[in-house]
Parts: sequence; structure tokens; C-alpha cells
Amino acid sequence: MKKTSIQKRIFLLIFLSTLVALFIVGAITIGGMLYLQYNTTSVLNSLRETVLADSMAVFNENARKDSEKLISKRSELIDEKLMSWQLSSELLASVAEDIIRNPDSYNENQLDNRLFWLWYAEGTDIVALAPEIGRMGNMQGAMRGLLRGSDISLSFVGTEDGFFISGGRAPTPSEYFDPRTRPWYIEAKEAGHTIWTDVYDDAFGFGLTVTCATPFYYTNGELAGVVGLDVHLSDLDWIISDGKSWESEASFIINRNGEAIVACDGHEELNWDDIWENLTHRTEYIMLLDDILYGTIGHGTLYLTDENDETTSFIIVYTGLNILPWNIVTLISLDEVNKPAVEMQGSIREYIESSTYTVRTVILMMLLIFVLLLLLTAFLSGVVSNRFARSLTKPITMLETNLSLIASGNLDTVIEIKTGDEIESLADSVNSMTVELKDYINNLSRVTAEKERIGAELDVARRIQSGMLPNIFPPFPHREEFDLFACMEPAKEVGGDFYDFYLVNEDTLAVVMADVSGKGIPAALFMVIAKTIIKNTVQTEQGPADVFNIVNKMLLEGNETSMFVTAILGYLDIPTGRFTYVNAGHNPPLIKKADGEFEWLIVKPNLFLAGFDTTTYKQHEVILNPGDEIFLYTDGVTEATDNSLQFYSDPRLIATINHSQGLSPKDLTEHIKNDLDDFTKGAEQADDITMLSLKYLGP
Repeated sequence: MKKTSIQKRIFLLIFLSTLVALFIVGAITIGGMLYLQYNTTSVLNSLRETVLADSMAVFNENARKDSEKLISKRSELIDEKLMSWQLSSELLASVAEDIIRNPDSYNENQLDNRLFWLWYAEGTDIVALAPEIGRMGNMQGAMRGLLRGSDISLSFVGTEDGFFISGGRAPTPSEYFDPRTRPWYIEAKEAGHTIWTDVYDDAFGFGLTVTCATPFYYTNGELAGVVGLDVHLSDLDWIISDGKSWESEASFIINRNGEAIVACDGHEELNWDDIWENLTHRTEYIMLLDDILYGTIGHGTLYLTDENDETTSFIIVYTGLNILPWNIVTLISLDEVNKPAVEMQGSIREYIESSTYTVRTVILMMLLIFVLLLLLTAFLSGVVSNRFARSLTKPITMLETNLSLIASGNLDTVIEIKTGDEIESLADSVNSMTVELKDYINNLSRVTAEKERIGAELDVARRIQSGMLPNIFPPFPHREEFDLFACMEPAKEVGGDFYDFYLVNEDTLAVVMADVSGKGIPAALFMVIAKTIIKNTVQTEQGPADVFNIVNKMLLEGNETSMFVTAILGYLDIPTGRFTYVNAGHNPPLIKKADGEFEWLIVKPNLFLAGFDTTTYKQHEVILNPGDEIFLYTDGVTEATDNSLQFYSDPRLIATINHSQGLSPKDLTEHIKNDLDDFTKGAEQADDITMLSLKYLGP
């Protein structure tokens, strides 16, 4: 026999009187232990995160400080080296100047051809200059002393008479050499004092070189020549590799143009080109890049993304040199810096898991005992309470019978129970509910019929809108100069996006991509107006900018809802490939040259259509060669979201489209749509998705 509310009331009276105390004690005990487990785990987890964060902060700060000290020492070492070389160059100049000013004090000294070499400019009278060359041979001692035990690759002296004496590495033989034409000579001559050159390729084939040069003069102040020292960049590696503190440490010496002069790469997948690419192409690094190139000592954090979209974090420390406009940049992997903190976190996690397991085991044992006591008490209480419930079930049975009739659909049933207690009140409530339910069903039927009517009308509107957009491809089978494909998927039954294309004349193809503000029926109606006005105005064969100037004013007339349109209109001159376009506040299109990848065709966009009647639109143009492509789209593509509300984004769009090399316009748009579907994973479409791909094949 089914239990009724009366039977339950009697059963609960006896059952709860014996179980409440047991339940309260057990619930408090288990609740307290659960709270203890939760609180303990929370405290330990919080401690683990705090320890990890604090230790990482300490490790990072110590790494930055140590790196700043190391890079400062390296900077001082390099400046000391450069200053010593500069003083050496000036010493050589003073020796050369003393020789030419006091020729009688010096005998002719033959050059040691094992270490020193003589060159001269073509047409130089070497016989007449022999005495002067012999006197300059007295510089061999000073030049030999500079070359011994240093990083100087070449010491030399060049004169206004056209001869050149060098000592150091054996140069590549050459018939003639005119020192007066070399950049170091010209710069020192013009400056009138010691100079350092920019990095250049050595004339004797030794590779990238930097030169310190000092002019020397006759007694009358006329230039006699220039002495100098060559330092090859390949000999400077030890300066930035000495004293490394981290295995992943990578150091570079760069100039003000951001070019790596010397590199010591301690990270297996790190090179300066990747670092420079991230620094110059990501807006968050603008201030950091400025500090690196023009600041003093400093540090920051750099996140490098590889071709697989994997990001690695680095501490970047930098400082400048005093002698030359160079900068030292050092990178250290944060993974290596934080490794001790991560290992510490693992130990704490093991301790937390062990403690949690012990507490959970005790709670389960207590819960098992409590459940056994509860079941035993329930059995005994049920036997006793069942005897008292039998005599009180008649009104409940009557109520149940009438409720079954109502549940089967007989809403005219009236329950008549006169017991003077809650049963009677329940019966009256059911009678009132039945009356209200009948009214609700009648109202629901009317609302459902209205929704079906509106749905049918929206379906007709959707088919009408779809029919307004050109959807037969290829659209111009007789034209082989270009290939074209477009598609539109509205977010609702009808949408505000639209595309269009048509031949203005035999030599001009017009393409349109537009997005009306808002969604649904208002956007669709405004879309029809905008599409019609644009097409009619284009047929007058005016330029894109003139068309938008006219369309803007026409859309403003009677636009009381303040709706607007972002749009791109482009004219392709088929014989020449010239693509003239105007952007009214729309997403920038993508362009792909035949031998390259897609990139943004970025120009400053004009204001959207139907904004202000004073807006004047400007057009731009680009020349398309055979094989070049133009891709137009609306923000429904880049702003599509997945279930985590993450955007599809511009970077993913350009990455996806560049992984689609060689596809036809149709296959390209389908490929992007498939990638969108994979990204959103069934999330509700928030905006209309519209794309148009145009490939120029040539006249």
C-alpha cells in the first residue's frame, strides 16, 4: 500500500524523535571533520601557492640582481678594453707624429715581413717615398707591443702620400690598397680626433670588424695620416660568455639598429632574430625596446612565442656601453630560475595529498558507522509507525484517485473532501490549481500559434535575404581573368552582414563587404537598403570614394534609429590588376602576393557609413599581379568565441589562412569556416560570419 501524507506524518513523528539526536551528533561530527579536511587542505594549498609565489619572486629578483651585476661588470670590462684600445691608437698616433715632425731623429728601419706588410695606392711613386716608409718602419716596435697578448687583430698606419703599413694577421694579398679611400681614414680625417667606426666587412677578408682610428699631423697642422687598430668581432665572444651563471643564459652585443654584433647563445632554440622579431612586432614591448636601445642598466620580462604558438618566459637584462653606441642584452630562462621553487612545490603537494588521504579515511569510517545506526533506527521506527497509519489513509486515497484523473487530462474533475485538516486544504488548492491550469493551457496554445506564425515569416525573410546575395559560383564563367567565391552565415534567422560583386563594365569588377550594426530583422532591413543604394550608385561608374560619399548621405536620410554600416568597396581593373578600394570603418582586408603570404592591407579607415553627413571618404589602391589574392571578411570571423568566451582573433585568422597556400577561393573560405567550427566547438554563434575571396589570374 502506498504511503500517504498522513502516514508519513505519523511515521516521521516516531522516526524523527529517535533519529534527530543521532543525526545531529553524527552530522556535527562528520561536518566538523569535513570542515577540518577542507580547512586543512585550503591552508596547505594556500601555503603552497604562497611559498611558490614568494620563492619565485625571490629567485627572480636574485636572478635579476645577479644578472645586472654580471652585465654591469661585462659592460665595464668592454669599456675598459675599448678605452685601452683607444689610448693605444692615440699612442701610435703620437709616435707617428713624432717621426714625421722630427725626421732627422730617426733612421730608416726595414719592415719585418713576417709580421708587417706594406701596401700603396695605384700610381704612388714608391721609390721616392722609400725614405719616409723607412722612417715609418720605426713604428714596428710600438705596433708589435700592442698586438702581443691582446684582442687587437691588426694595427696599421696610412698616410696622405698613399702608402699603408699593417701588422697582425696575414691579410689576403692585393696588388694595390689606398688607405685614403677607407671609411676609417675618411671619418678620422673629417673628425680631427680619435673615432670608432661602425661594424663593417674587413677589406682583407677577416670578416666583421670595428676600427679605432686617430689622425696625426705635420708641424704646420696639415694631415699626415691616420693610425688605427682593428678588432674583429669574432674575437669578442669571450667577453659576454665569461662568468655565466645559468645554463640557459644567452648574451648579445647589439648596435642602435638592433643588429647582433656579438652573440653567445646558451639556449638551444634561442637566437637574436627571434628576440628582435618579438620586441619590434608586439606593442607591449615598445617601452622595453626603447630602454634596451637607449637606456642605461635595466631589466624586464620577455615572452617569446615560437612557430608552434608555445611561449617561453625569460628575464631580460640590458645595459649600454660608454665608449660605443652598443648595448649588452642577456636573457635567462625563467624555467631554470624557478626550478628550485617548482621542486619545493612538488614536495609540499605530496605532503598535502598524504594528509588529505588520512583525514578522508577517518571520515569514511565515521560515515559508515553513522549510516548503519541510521538504517537500524529507521527499520524499528517504520514497523511501529505503519500500524498507526492504516486507519488514516482513506482521505489520502480519495485525493490520489482524483489527482490521477487530473493527471490523465480530465481538468473538469472536482475533489470534494471534508476532513477539517490539511487534507481538505490540499484538495481545495488542487481544485484552484486545476482552474488556473486550464487557463494557462488556453493561453499557451495562443502563444504557440503566434510563435509558429512569426517563425514561418522569419523563414520566408531568411530565404528572401539569402536570395538577394549572389550565390551562383563561378559567377562569371566566361571571365578567366579572376576567380571569386563568397559566403554568409547569419547568427539569427536573418542577418545584417552582406557581400556583393558585379561587373561595372567589361573591364571593372566591383566587390563589396559590409556589416550593419545590430542583428535580426532591423539589421536585415537596413542591409537591404544599404546593399541596394551601394549597387545603384556603383552602376553610375563613379570611383569608390565618390560612391561612399553619396551612399553615406543617402543612408542618413530618415535614419531615426541611428543605425550604421561598416563596409569595404573595391574596384578591380581587370586588364591592369589595379585594385582601388575605400574602407568605411571595416576590418582591414588581407592581401597575398603570389610569392608570399597573406598580410594585413592596413590603411587608416574612414568613418562608418550613416555616421555624419560631413564625412569625406578617401580611397587607396594596390597593384595585383597574377596569382595575388584579396580576402575580405566581417568581425563575425575574428570575434567568434568558444565555450570559454575566447576570441578566434586576428592572429589565428592570419595563421589559418597562411596554412592554406595554393587553395582556390572557394576551398580557402571553406577551410577557414571549418577551422572556425573546430574553434567554437558548438558554442552559440554571436554574430554573422561573412567572407569573400578574390584571386587575380591576370589579363
